Amino acid sequence: MTKLFLAIPCYNEELMIDSTANALSSKFGSDKALEVITFINQRHNAEMESEDSDDQAFYKFKNQNLDLSLAITACYDTNYIRKVCTWIDNNKNLFTGSILEVGCDVGIFSCFLAEHFPNSKIVSIDLCKESIENAKQFAAQRNVNNVEFRNCSLEDISEKFDVVFSSKVAHETFEIFENMRYGTPLDVYAEYCKQKLTPYATNLSSCIKEDGTLISIERIKKHPLLLGWLLA
Repeated sequence: MTKLFLAIPCYNEELMIDSTANALSSKFGSDKALEVITFINQRHNAEMESEDSDDQAFYKFKNQNLDLSLAITACYDTNYIRKVCTWIDNNKNLFTGSILEVGCDVGIFSCFLAEHFPNSKIVSIDLCKESIENAKQFAAQRNVNNVEFRNCSLEDISEKFDVVFSSKVAHETFEIFENMRYGTPLDVYAEYCKQKLTPYATNLSSCIKEDGTLISIERIKKHPLLLGWLLA
């Protein structure tokens, strides 16, 4: 029977704009820094106003090169990455055998897993081609050689793994309809989220060995989305 571990990190998602702007200006110049900060602010404001954002466009933009990708990741996810890595370190017993990482982006968790579990076969996938290219470069810089990076979707995975690890992917798999945001009963909204998330959950499950483990660490702020993900 597959074992499921679902973690919803409670972290403060304040954007560290000032420090990021200074770092970007020093490394890439003021014009590039302004372009990046403007892009980040637009996406952040859309999220705060519960508007749908183009996630693939965001990842393509942030992964123009490795240094830029890491700088933007630091702006968004420093606390999140620290907490997830701490959780992994405290739960090493869950990560045995082969590991599939879904949505690896620039490869930070990929390399952390590879360094912590050097005897494991790790496959990390992402839909963004630029993310995969940067992840390969990042792994090479860290002398990590037990990760295979693939630019593909879950549907393209034919193998089954002992562990499937997914981080901040579920909430990006579908759009939230405007009329479902406000005043919708919890059960109705959750059922909608369940229906939208079920294909992703099914694809995740298909990659896990019968006695394997699914570890889902998600950024879920809405109760209906959390309930829908659990039901899916």
